[in-house]
Amino acid sequence: MVSQVSKLSAIRKASRWQRGKVAWHFHLLSPGCLFNPTKTHELFLESSKGNYVVRSHGTLTEIAKHLVQLLHGRDITEFSSSPASGTVEKLLKQAKELNQRRVKWHHHLLFPHCMFNKKWGKWILAFEDPLNNKLTELVYPHFPEKDLRKVENLFYGQRK
Repeated sequence: MVSQVSKLSAIRKASRWQRGKVAWHFHLLSPGCLFNPTKTHELFLESSKGNYVVRSHGTLTEIAKHLVQLLHGRDITEFSSSPASGTVEKLLKQAKELNQRRVKWHHHLLFPHCMFNKKWGKWILAFEDPLNNKLTELVYPHFPEKDLRKVENLFYGQRK
């Protein structure tokens, strides 16, 4: 069961979970996202304490940026000069090209036990190509911190 909550309630829940070391993560689901059957913007909170959704007719990117920094640390969205893995290079190149063309794109980090993860037990960095509705999944045995940092920096660097 999923309960609908406000933006503020979502932030409060995530902050409380983070302080209490509760397992949680979130998904930013735009209209047209392969994981989103609705025509609204959704921010989906998934935790061992329950699942919640924020629905909006406008973008939820700012709240997502706050939550990703809460979950992975403030520097997760900052530029890093450390090299990414070779597996993510093609994805990064595509994201940079989309950013230059001002084409909105998004991605997902699917945790090992995420409800959207079909490769249970593995970390999945998924990139949705908005030009052909294709999902590219990169599979990792561990949290892909360096690759995620590169993707997050490009994602939150998109022009509005």
